[in-house]
Order: sequence, then structure tokens, then C-alpha cells
Amino acid sequence: PTPAREPFVGRQAELAWLQERFAAAAAGAGSVVFVTGERGVGKSTLVGEFLRRVRAGASPVTVVAGRCSEAPGPDEAFRPFLDALGRLLTSHARDYASGLLRTYAPTICVQMPAGLVPDPDGSLHRQAAGATKDRLIREAGDFMKASGRAFPIVFYLEDLQWADAASVDLLHHLGCRVARQRTLIVGTFRQADVDAANPPLKRCMLDLLARGAARELALGALSEDDVGAYLE
Repeated sequence: PTPAREPFVGRQAELAWLQERFAAAAAGAGSVVFVTGERGVGKSTLVGEFLRRVRAGASPVTVVAGRCSEAPGPDEAFRPFLDALGRLLTSHARDYASGLLRTYAPTICVQMPAGLVPDPDGSLHRQAAGATKDRLIREAGDFMKASGRAFPIVFYLEDLQWADAASVDLLHHLGCRVARQRTLIVGTFRQADVDAANPPLKRCMLDLLARGAARELALGALSEDDVGAYLE
């Protein structure tokens, strides 16, 4: 069932721009989009409406979403990515995604909650034995590239201002590879929080922007007419 949605008003230019980025990604010119703005400005609402329209399109598409934790624990490395893949492995695409993970990313398989990627003979754990963070990042890039061959992918990462350092490294790796893939990575964050407390993410964003691999969509306040439409 489709849950009741918050009324959506305004942001038509921003929606059209996001849809242009998705169309380019679907044609093989992927990119990273950073949707930035302060708390409550409507970042999640905008991306949510964009994803709803993407899902409602005529062509098949894979949409996955993960969220960063405000207070990550000691074992929270790669949390938004593992969160997104965990959701994918409980969807109708479970068998297909599981097969790709086994082939391209055994190190990620053993990071998933028990039962999502079965390992009855222990082969995945043997392949992943002694794996480093760099190996997991490389395998994640291989998995994303292989996944996009079947359907375009929209990978949504929410609240990146809380991203752990390992997740930032993985985001940078994917961003550097995405230009020739059918993948659109959309991340939201509060710029002020990143400037104050997450220098690695700031460096990642600036580098991807400089490479031409990423673009920023900075949201301001709604217009007076849009606020009136929302109240109506």
C-alpha cells in the first residue's frame, strides 16, 4: 500500500533538474547529486517526490535508500550503504541482488545481517577472510557497476552530515567511477553541520565537484505563494 504523502508544493524547477540527471544516468552518464540545505527546508520531501516519480515511470529502475545515524557506534562503518543493501535484499529483487553480491562483493555479503545472504558451506567467509576496508570499497564499486547493467539505479543516502569516514571513502570511490555507469547517487545533508563537524565529507564533495562527477542542488526557502499552496 502507498502511504499518505505530505503535500508537495513548489520545487518544480528542482524536480525537473533531478529528472534530467536521472535521464542522463539511465543513458549511461551517471553522477552524484548533493541536495543541501538547512534543517526543515524540504530536502527529504523533494527527494521523496523525485523517487516517487522515478518509480512511477514506464521503464524499470532500481531504487535503494540508506540513512546515516546521528550517533554511530564503533561498528557503524559503511552504515548507510549496508542499510540500503539490506533493504534491497528484503525486496522482490532479493535473488538477483544476492547473486550479484556473491559474485562481485563477498566481503559485503559477510557484513550483512544473518540470513540475508546465506552461506551454508562457509565459502563466502573464506573468500572474505582477511579483507581490508579498501577491498570492501573496491568490491562495492564492482557490484554497483554490474548492477547498473540490468536497470538504472538511484542510490539515495540521507543525512550525510553524519556519515562515518569509511562511508565517505566509499562515496568518493563510487563518485569517481559513476560517470560511465547507469547510476545516480543522491545524497542529502545540512551544509552548516558538514562545515562544522565532517571535514572528510566536505573534502569529498569538493573533490567530486572539481572532477565534474558531482553537482550541488542547494535549497532555499519556499516562496510565499508555495507556502500558501501548502497551507491550502
